[in-house]
Amino acid sequence: MNKTIFFVMGVSGCGKSSIGEGISSYLSIDYVDSDDFHPAANVEKMKNSIPLTDEDRKPWLDALNKMATECVEKNNLLSLPAPA
Repeated sequence: MNKTIFFVMGVSGCGKSSIGEGISSYLSIDYVDSDDFHPAANVEKMKNSIPLTDEDRKPWLDALNKMATECVEKNNLLSLPAPA
């Protein structure tokens, strides 16, 4: 079986989560929402409509990379919506 991760990307509110859940359901693979990997400080900024900087996004991207790498190593398939 191929080691595959589907990154569903797009702007806020465009339906990434719905598409990711649909892919997950159709292919019977894991679904993970990338927002769940944001540090608390990022979540607080987003709740207050404060844009994230590249520095803010680094720990989030590192966490996503770690999770994706672990999935590939375990030969798991994954559907993951992420902002563009």
